[in-house]
Amino acid sequence: MHHDSVIYRELCLGVVKAGAKAEYLEIITSSAERGHRGGILGCTEIGLLIQQADTDVPLFDTTEIHAEQAVQRALGRVWFSLHSLSVGAL
Repeated sequence: MHHDSVIYRELCLGVVKAGAKAEYLEIITSSAERGHRGGILGCTEIGLLIQQADTDVPLFDTTEIHAEQAVQRALGRVWFSLHSLSVGAL
């Protein structure tokens, strides 16, 4: 699987394929088996494919994190807090 293909030829077009989801979940699972304690969904479209409910491995969706922090800043609250990311689960 070529990740750019999944992102640009599928997810950006609103297409979510079970095969792509299974591949990404395998990457997350195999990373956890090698000792990684979480996964970063660092592309805005990956959150369309993978959600926390799909895996026991803690996920950090950067789109969600940025949006939440923008709201917090707009409300005059702390700009960034590791505790808001639920790192205690790690």
